[in-house]
Amino acid sequence: MPGTPSQISPFALSVAYQQGLHDFAVTDLLIHLQNFSSPEFDSQPITQPELEMVAALLVEQLANNLDSHLVAAYLKAIRQGNEEVVPEPIDLEYPQSTDLPANFPTAAPSPRFIYGDCLRLCPVTIDGQTESETDTGRCIGRYYAYAPHHCHWMWKYVIWLDKDSLSASWCVATTAWEDELEPVSQEEPA
Repeated sequence: MPGTPSQISPFALSVAYQQGLHDFAVTDLLIHLQNFSSPEFDSQPITQPELEMVAALLVEQLANNLDSHLVAAYLKAIRQGNEEVVPEPIDLEYPQSTDLPANFPTAAPSPRFIYGDCLRLCPVTIDGQTESETDTGRCIGRYYAYAPHHCHWMWKYVIWLDKDSLSASWCVATTAWEDELEPVSQEEPA
């Protein structure tokens, strides 16, 4: 039995408290707030009371504005043992700029696919089952666009769907990011 708080040394309590702050990413929040700067804010360093108050307000704001659909999706994934649920605290990545790279097209990666290539959308896993049938078609175009899910620029393709494709009954073409596509092998019908 670990003992009551009065029986635990102040050092052990401090270590446990610090570990809790780390486990719930509060330490990272405090570090980011300590280094906060903005043109709308004077350049005086943030004091410890200000730091703690802003952190508390941000945590309270998060708690008051939880998206129930997002929480339900995380709980469902955790309960189903989904390995893709984030095992570590979420690390949000914010882009430096969404402007077209200054050295475009010179420094842009070469596109993987060219016009006329037979392609299919990569299989996706839904509720633990991988969908084996996906849309297929031919590449009829591509463009370089900012991919918010990757926080950088990449190629996006326009795919003219085959008549027997899954989505062909309601659309004739679709778009997909380069990492969502794979070539259809020669033996497979396109």
